[in-house]
Parts: sequence; structure tokens; C-alpha cells
Amino acid sequence: MTDRPGSLPFEIITTADGSPTARFGDNETMHSLRGAFSETVYIYGTALDRASQLLSKEPAESPSISPRTLSLGLGLGYVEILASAYAAKNGQTPKGESFELVDELTASFQAWVYSRPEQLVPHSLYDDVARRTSEITGITVGVGEIRAGLAKSLDKKDWVLRPAMTLETIFEQKFSCVAFDAFSSKSTPELWSREFLDRFLSTACEQTCVLSTYACTGHLKRALVDAGFTLEIREGYASKRDSTLAHRA
Repeated sequence: MTDRPGSLPFEIITTADGSPTARFGDNETMHSLRGAFSETVYIYGTALDRASQLLSKEPAESPSISPRTLSLGLGLGYVEILASAYAAKNGQTPKGESFELVDELTASFQAWVYSRPEQLVPHSLYDDVARRTSEITGITVGVGEIRAGLAKSLDKKDWVLRPAMTLETIFEQKFSCVAFDAFSSKSTPELWSREFLDRFLSTACEQTCVLSTYACTGHLKRALVDAGFTLEIREGYASKRDSTLAHRA
């Protein structure tokens, strides 16, 4: 996640499915305590799948296309690792951008990708997420392949790591899959405002696009409909009542 409240240090904790998340001083966590990995697959794995299907005009005859993904934000690298695995499954490298407020998280992720000395987050955490991705989703690519795909994409600037998204952020490219994981409307109200959402959907999203988020706010739903998206209100993960999956083609 990005634009999270509070400041370092945070602590890495284990959620109910055995996967890690980070908890901050105000006890707000990046993911559901019921399962960080499970929540990611449910909310954002579905979006990657759906976007790939929409981009492949004849799925039965044509190779799948990995979507250019916007991750808001990097956090512990869940979406990025998942996107790399999906891309590797299609014989491709991942393409996208990730936003992150905490520089140390970006540095830790890069250190793992390039097998450099560990930073704030241990390499074993990312290895665990990548291993789960391979074992649980059925995408049979190894940790090394996931990491190599990300390294290649970062080197070629096919995937770009950026600082926190703000109201002034300019998008030089558009995206066909959006993992809208902004922290919370209480902590970062500007990223959930109707003004921001209208501009974001018009400037960051391709005509063929899937957006998924754990949230289901009125502003978000109205902005998506007005931007030409079709809404699919899904059951929320764990204790959350509803989540939003929207597509435009």
C-alpha cells in the first residue's frame, strides 16, 4: 500500500494464512489479518486474470497478453510479484508502475530483485511471497524466474518504481490493470475524492481496463460508472463487506 499514515519503524507480522504483512504504530496494517496473500490473490489476482482475458481478443486461439499494471502501491511487493508470475506464465515480462511513500520499502524490494544486500525487509519475506505465488495460484514459475522477470523489466524501465502518488501526479502511460490499493479514505482522503478519481480514471486508464480494489465507496462507484466502467460488486475479503471490480472494454 501507499500513502500510509505514521512513520517507521513498522513491524512485520504473520497473518492467518501464514503470509506476512506490515503493521504500523497506529495498528493499521497493509493487508487483512485473515491472510495477506489470500487477500491479494482474491482482489488483484482476479483483476490480472480479467485484464489479460479482455486484452486477448480470441483467447482460445491467441496467446494471452499480460496487462500493463498500475500498483498503488508497492508495499511488500505482493502485486508486483503476482504480476511477474502471470507475465512469465505468458512468456512475457511484467510491465507497469508502482507507487510507494516509504523509500525504505522501495529500496528493500529492489535489493531483493537484484540479489543485493538486504535492506529493511529481509529477502526471505519476498521469497515466501513468490513461493506462495507459484504454489498456490498454479502458476508454476519459480522464485528465480519471478525475480528475473522483475529485474529485466526494471532495467528496461518496463516497470517503474515511483514515489507516493499525489494529486499532482502525471501519468505518462496508461494502464489496462489497476490495483487501487490506496491506504484508506480516513488516512488519505485526497486519493478517494471524486475530483481525484475523475482525473485518475481519465488519465491513467486505457480504454480496455480492469480496476480492482478492496473498497466500495460511493464516490468510487459513481466515478467508475461515469468513466464508462461496468461495476461488479463482490463480497469483500474477510471482514470487509464489499469490494469493487470494474471493467471497461
